[in-house]
Amino acid sequence: MANLAHPGHQHALIQQEISENCRVACSMCVLCFSGIPSADKAPLASPTLTLTHPHTRQTLYDDYNCGDCSFSLAANFAIATLSTPQDEQQEEKEDVIEHISHEHPLTSFHVNVPNWFMCRGCWLRISGRVYGCRRCLFLLHESCARAPRTNPRHPFHPQHPLTLVFDCGKGFHCQACDTERHNYLAYYCHECRVHLDMACASAISFPSHPSPEREHEAEGPTMIQHFSHRHPLKFMHLSTVGTDIRCQVCELNISGELYCCPECIFFVHKLCADELPQEIAHYLHAEHPLTYQGECQYKSGGFRCNCCLREYIGKASFHCERCHFDLDPKCAMQTHSAFQGGIATKIQAFSYLPTMTLSYFKPKKNLIYLCVVCMQPITTECLTYRLPDTMVLHMSCAQQPLELEHPFHPQHQLKFLPRSTSAQHFYCSACHVKSEGSAFHCAECEFLLDLACASLKPTLKHHRHEHSLAYFQRSPYKYPRGNACRRSSRIDVYCCLPCNFNLHHKCLALPPIIEHERHPYHPLVLFDKFVQGDPNDQYCDFCEEIRNPDHGVYRCDECWYTTHIDCIISRSEEEGNTSEQIEDPRLTKLNEEIAGLEEMIKVVETNLEALTENMEALNVRGERILKREHKKSL
Repeated sequence: MANLAHPGHQHALIQQEISENCRVACSMCVLCFSGIPSADKAPLASPTLTLTHPHTRQTLYDDYNCGDCSFSLAANFAIATLSTPQDEQQEEKEDVIEHISHEHPLTSFHVNVPNWFMCRGCWLRISGRVYGCRRCLFLLHESCARAPRTNPRHPFHPQHPLTLVFDCGKGFHCQACDTERHNYLAYYCHECRVHLDMACASAISFPSHPSPEREHEAEGPTMIQHFSHRHPLKFMHLSTVGTDIRCQVCELNISGELYCCPECIFFVHKLCADELPQEIAHYLHAEHPLTYQGECQYKSGGFRCNCCLREYIGKASFHCERCHFDLDPKCAMQTHSAFQGGIATKIQAFSYLPTMTLSYFKPKKNLIYLCVVCMQPITTECLTYRLPDTMVLHMSCAQQPLELEHPFHPQHQLKFLPRSTSAQHFYCSACHVKSEGSAFHCAECEFLLDLACASLKPTLKHHRHEHSLAYFQRSPYKYPRGNACRRSSRIDVYCCLPCNFNLHHKCLALPPIIEHERHPYHPLVLFDKFVQGDPNDQYCDFCEEIRNPDHGVYRCDECWYTTHIDCIISRSEEEGNTSEQIEDPRLTKLNEEIAGLEEMIKVVETNLEALTENMEALNVRGERILKREHKKSL
């Protein structure tokens, strides 16, 4: 494979395939990617590095600069907005428009490469044809630049015409997605002071202009009266691109079929409206049924959900009038569905934990909740077991077995080691990451497996190894050497921990046919396995050692020449890449420095823990002294 000499880096670059599971950030455009980008999607490999400027031409690496007028342009922006020769052939004359969002004229051109630039009208990712001012790094989607200046009857607000405006920093509140926006294009009603940001205003696809002729195009009634809202609801259809409009029942982003109230700009999925019960019997309040109320039943206008414990203002709820008990619709439906599916509503997962109740967890801003078993943060909405404001437990952690046979430690059975308040941290024997949670433990071998690694299973069966391999985005070893390529790399690797066998993703593929000097007569063909005669008496014709009959081989059928895969592949690579096998002394020194820093970090962590314990002890002593002095003063 040919190397790429790129002016953005001092060394030659080699194309390397990575798996879909491993994401890497490009050092030039800062975008993350996985796998090898195809040629038509990765024109940054060899960009044009000289820009034409009215006063000068100059070649640079990270930025394009003009020395005469101090003009500077980031390389990734310059490459993304340059016209390709094909564009120049297709466009003899560029289209130029004046727009309310920018003081300079905007020119049309194509953006054909991956980038992180945002449209300054809707703040969504730029791609395809755009209108922009290269001087100010200002870009608009073609649809945003060409949006009509007025919308006489928008389906979300048909009462009055809407006018296209551009916010210059003061900000506005979009009534559709209930979000504060700054520096956005928007449609505005001067009479009602209603704003719709560009993404929400352009999301509607049917009926874009309500008329009697189009009423028959929707399946079912176009207007319904639903108990969830006091006004009639109109059937509509939304696209999914860029909108943050949410359903008032399930709180998920709206897309597809929905019902909308144009008077209140209220949205609900058609499916939610069809399946939402008006009354439910819920295990969190078994005394009385809960009734759906589209408006808050309290004078304050808000309520506290008795499931997720969050405060809500102006939101619907499942409500008990007698007990003043409320659940927000999402918590009520998620937990009710889980209960109907047979999930236990109360559980004592382990003897050292109290009985906990099935709940729907919603993270709170600036608060971090840790699972009491694995000690990992819970950052997304999910079903959990919990005690109010104190303990939260993953559903998966609640179902951990007390004993486990795991392929990472096949010698002995692992026993569940619960975390207690006095437990110290440990380092997982698989990933070597520090953990303070529960673990699976082999006392005889002092083997500890954290719960994250316990959930990993070897899933890849490969010709080059007798056991299945488990995938790690980062290798569990500090300086792993691939058993195929003999090179060190910590990312995107498959491992067999008991055998210390490592195989990089790029080394997975084996050539189906290979020619080798030890058998110059015919090509060798890859076989999953080959057995002739006694399975315990199979030999490799290359190294003349016994081979495993269940392993893959390279074989010549005509000559009955059969070899280990490693005897052919590894030696071919070593002969063809002798220069690559030489250890780089700079890399060795760097690895030694990294190892020294890691040891220093461990020492600092240990000292910090000791100082923390001393500080806590001093605080306790200080409190005791203050109490004694207080008693004496009395």
